Amino acid sequence: MAVRFRLAAAVLLTACLCIIPDFYPKLFADSVLIGQDGYIRSFSTSDENYGFSYSSTNVKSAYVKSDEGITLRMYDSQSRIVRETRWNKDFSQIESVIEYSYVGKKRIPYSQTEKYPSQSKEIEIQYTDTGAEEKRTVYKTSNNRKDVVETVTWGYDSRGRIAEEKHVSDGNEDKYAYLYNENDLPPDYYVYKNGELLEKTAYVSDVEYWSVVYFGNYEVWTRYVLGEKKEELYKLNGVIQRRSSF
Repeated sequence: MAVRFRLAAAVLLTACLCIIPDFYPKLFADSVLIGQDGYIRSFSTSDENYGFSYSSTNVKSAYVKSDEGITLRMYDSQSRIVRETRWNKDFSQIESVIEYSYVGKKRIPYSQTEKYPSQSKEIEIQYTDTGAEEKRTVYKTSNNRKDVVETVTWGYDSRGRIAEEKHVSDGNEDKYAYLYNENDLPPDYYVYKNGELLEKTAYVSDVEYWSVVYFGNYEVWTRYVLGEKKEELYKLNGVIQRRSSF
């Protein structure tokens, strides 16, 4: 989420700088430096310092200096961010490098790669055409070697709602599935472990739902109303063995 926020902020700031010159006086800045070509070169606030370089009328690079460190953002000819490098406060160590890839003239990245040298970690992310995460792979890096630590994939329905989330790590698979109702109730929720159903939540109304926990052939059904437990059923091979009311 933090990465998406930084990306969105960078794109918005770039658009303002490249398209709307009148944006300069509106910056909440303590100082602004503008070049002879009319384009901003740097500005500073009480918390951060920003600097820019240009290729024609496009922002080629931008840096941000704050108490958290120094960030350099590079842009392509369409003013899309393609690389973001973050250093620590004294500029002695690279903390992260994030690279973005695009298809054609689309503004939304197709994929991004995040590298964290000090943590020996690398993350590869793929996006859908709408910008939703489709796949995330986390690697442990050592010299030129990369070992997969975890892979997360998401599936979406025709309305762009998440339908499935799958985590694979150390040979184990955790899957979360969502089944949406036509009456706009919260989605039914399923939890799987290595293909075996462990839990299910099924909504009866917006204030009532059943929570089901599976133990092989044994099932515990609990009914909640307004968050309070009202009933519990104990089933064996689908047959009710005991019922409790609260």
